[in-house]
Amino acid sequence: MNKEIFTDICDRLESEVTALNWIDFDAGQLETERPGITYPAALIDIEFPSCDDIGYEQQQAVIADINIRLIFKPNGATNSRAPVPVRDEALSFFDTVQNVHLALQEWDDNYQLTPFSRTRVLRERRNDGLTVYRATYRTGFREIP
Repeated sequence: MNKEIFTDICDRLESEVTALNWIDFDAGQLETERPGITYPAALIDIEFPSCDDIGYEQQQAVIADINIRLIFKPNGATNSRAPVPVRDEALSFFDTVQNVHLALQEWDDNYQLTPFSRTRVLRERRNDGLTVYRATYRTGFREIP
């Protein structure tokens, strides 16, 4: 189910959040010298914090956390004295974070998953100059082999 969830999330973000230039699996690209990310970007990771056996035939009820790292390169002044158009452009990453939320909150992939629910958004403190927000959404599904 990981592959299906991942590709469906990619497709959803690709169609709903046009500001994103790169959507990919989070394979540690920001922690290594891997080339190829075009900003703004979304890196996706899927975790199963809870899996419970149900019924017969190896079925499980799965709770999944979808972690999305949203990565931006700063592009202008954000201080209160910056000209409004410059500041608005520099803070446009907030719009992208919000648009990702609007695309995923309550999304259920045509009833394949329980509706997504945002559980947290954290900013990563970094030394490389990138602005990175990590948004986590929780969903669930029945896994049938």
